[in-house]
Amino acid sequence: MRCATIDIGSNSILLLIAESKTARAIEPLIEKVAITRLGEGLNQCGVLKEAALSRSLTLLEEYAETIRAHGVERKAAVATSAVRSAGNGEAFRAAASALLGVEVEIVSGAREAELSFQGACQGLSSLGKRRALIDIGGGSTEFVCGDAEQIESARSVEIGSVRLFERFIDQDPPSLASLAAMDSAIDEALAPLDGLLHGDLIGVAGTVVTLAMLELALPNFERERLHGLSLSLAEVEKWCRTLASLPDHARRQLPGMVAGRSDVLLCGARILHCAMRRNAQNSLRISVGGLRYGLAAELFREMRAAAAIDSPPAVS
Repeated sequence: MRCATIDIGSNSILLLIAESKTARAIEPLIEKVAITRLGEGLNQCGVLKEAALSRSLTLLEEYAETIRAHGVERKAAVATSAVRSAGNGEAFRAAASALLGVEVEIVSGAREAELSFQGACQGLSSLGKRRALIDIGGGSTEFVCGDAEQIESARSVEIGSVRLFERFIDQDPPSLASLAAMDSAIDEALAPLDGLLHGDLIGVAGTVVTLAMLELALPNFERERLHGLSLSLAEVEKWCRTLASLPDHARRQLPGMVAGRSDVLLCGARILHCAMRRNAQNSLRISVGGLRYGLAAELFREMRAAAAIDSPPAVS
């Protein structure tokens, strides 16, 4: 079985083409991540800007070509915070659907959280029964708790790395006053979630993966080294200090910095630091899975169910 899934986020758009030969295993064949900053300027104008729309639709056209070249049986695409909050989000959804040849689903925050949880836990060993997920995006951050069998709670908070950057970062490097104002907004947004993130903490998406790459000084993404890696609260705090002290041109030169993330990474790192501190979490496990993997798992379940229905009964 082979499927393709696309996650259209506020900062980046991700493609996964994967195979599944057993009920639980998902084997990635192709993974692509590109930063198009779809949600750029959304806080100020309430709509997706023409330049961001053009960048994103051009990339989706490239992804569609890749999908066609790899003979997938099923495909699915979802759009998250930027598209669901933009005044022209539906127009973008329609254009993206036409390019991809499948209806793009604008997911709620709760569904986004659930898909991310399902995908993030894939392939992580030695997890305890209780798991907690933090998924920091460009426009929102999702928090999910549960175990291997079911999700107990899922929350979506409208703070993300791009959203905070556009609201608070006033100069390069940022002023102490802007950082204090941003930290206050993060604290206020996360206060209702105190005590929620207990159990084994898992971090997913660009912020945590980039922080891990910085910690390892990895020049390129290496799935095998990153998936399951532990990142401590002290390490997150160290990178918050380092990133805040440097101008953007210096941040871009740091070994492990992902192109296109140097300006907004500090904002995502401070969300992560605040969430870990408020919930007394001293470390988290990195997952390179996430929403696109959860969506793939959903497609594979549907494909297996359809195959079972279509199969003729065994002759006794």
